[in-house]
Amino acid sequence: MRRYRRRTNSQYLLPFVVLLSLGVFLILAFQLFGSFFPAAKGDAVFYLAEGRSKVLSFGTTEWENVYNGSKVKLGDSVKTLGNAKGVMTFYDGTVMRMDEDTQVTLVDINKKNDYQEILIYLNSGKVWINKPKQNVIRKTDFVINTNFASYAITGTIFDLEKAAEEILHVIKGQIQVDIIENVEGKTRSIESIPVGIGQQLVLNDRVMQEYYSRKSPSVLGVLDPIFQTSDWYLWNNKQDENPTDFTKGVSTEILTDSENTPDNTLGGEALGIGDSVAERSSVKAPTLISPKSTNVVSSKDTQELSGSVAAGTKKLLLKQLLAGSDKVEKILINTLDTEKLTWSYFVSVQKGNLKPGKNVYEFVGIDENAKETTSLTVVIEYTAAELDLANDRAVLVKPALSTVDGKPYKEGMVVDKDAFILVGTAKGVDQMWVDDFQLSKFKASDSTWSYNVKTAFGNLKAGLNTYQIYGVSVDGKKSPILTVKINYKPVVVAAPSVTTKEPTTSSTGTVAVPPATITPVVAPVAQPESPVKF
Repeated sequence: MRRYRRRTNSQYLLPFVVLLSLGVFLILAFQLFGSFFPAAKGDAVFYLAEGRSKVLSFGTTEWENVYNGSKVKLGDSVKTLGNAKGVMTFYDGTVMRMDEDTQVTLVDINKKNDYQEILIYLNSGKVWINKPKQNVIRKTDFVINTNFASYAITGTIFDLEKAAEEILHVIKGQIQVDIIENVEGKTRSIESIPVGIGQQLVLNDRVMQEYYSRKSPSVLGVLDPIFQTSDWYLWNNKQDENPTDFTKGVSTEILTDSENTPDNTLGGEALGIGDSVAERSSVKAPTLISPKSTNVVSSKDTQELSGSVAAGTKKLLLKQLLAGSDKVEKILINTLDTEKLTWSYFVSVQKGNLKPGKNVYEFVGIDENAKETTSLTVVIEYTAAELDLANDRAVLVKPALSTVDGKPYKEGMVVDKDAFILVGTAKGVDQMWVDDFQLSKFKASDSTWSYNVKTAFGNLKAGLNTYQIYGVSVDGKKSPILTVKINYKPVVVAAPSVTTKEPTTSSTGTVAVPPATITPVVAPVAQPESPVKF
């Protein structure tokens, strides 16, 4: 008979020890691999829209020229020069456009399978962000930081300006703004503010001092109408609707001073600003769609020239002679769409390409053989409108109230919140007052005003609240008074009712006292006294 030897405990445990050791080894190997091969760092791509820009590569001390289609890597800084614009694109489809004299730094850009991180620091200037809402990556963190605040971005379109004041304009969606302060080298959030579509937020040194003192200054308002008519706004709106393909390298280029020649040396055609050309292209000249006439007399300080080109036009050259100048400036137009055969060009006093007097703009197409077409000449005689301050002040306009807590104002409207903001418009005044309180944030050039209402401030009480709002001109004249009436109906939580029963005596003579019955009472929401609901 064969004998079987009984296995020892160590023989049973050995396979489990081997498996456990193998698991630990695999975990350590995976972590070691991750340390040598971290998350992929994504790149951004920069395109020249107009003029010239520079890049300061991470770890270097000298700015260098940046070229169309250049990659911007982690730690790099990019700045646009005067009369220039740039476009930076990211792998998630976000587009950031930079106005002239703007500098940004790419602080972080990570791309993994399950999330992405993009962190931008705005040093100065203006940026316009168009971030698509749809995203195949599970988690998205796109943040723009300044020394005042942190702007968390989801699917939205907005403009952020950093100068003496920091101004956020939200065109679409919502931005979460965290007001920050630095304490002993660490950054912390003081207050979080949601800024929605059609709103703007303004920060400056005075406002930040109030935040540091744990106050709640008024920083929200409606979009400035002047901003909505600016070249920057109009150009970005057009780019959002019909983006230019800057990958083709068709950037606006202002030719060097050596290539600009005095008007009196040109051989001339049309109005004498075109160069003499030995042989013209057979391609037809550009045509004008807007304005309808090639000779315009106007007091508008911002205008758009737009038109079409004939098939075979590869580039569009502008030769402009501004009023008061004797030199012709040559510019390659970046908005030429060679597929749709359309083009546009904005002129404005602010941009510097529209002066009081006669301005001449001559557009010339260039074919594939670098031959010029015949020209299209547009003349704009700009007459700056004179502002009669005395008459403008003589008849002051009553201020208007647009929204209460972001909703349209109606007289006698009912609110149940204990804190909200009044936002309205004003014209031709240097100061704004609510009752006996001057709005310190309002400046003479502002067209919008805002006023914080809180029970804690003592300017909101239960019942009917009446506010007298008016403006004061530089010469001390008071505008007509706007009377605002708002009903504040706070929701009151009622105490529960207690029901007691009479004590009873049992057959044994014992007195029994039944427990009280507590019936919770749900307080009804206060009903408005007027038919207007908030």
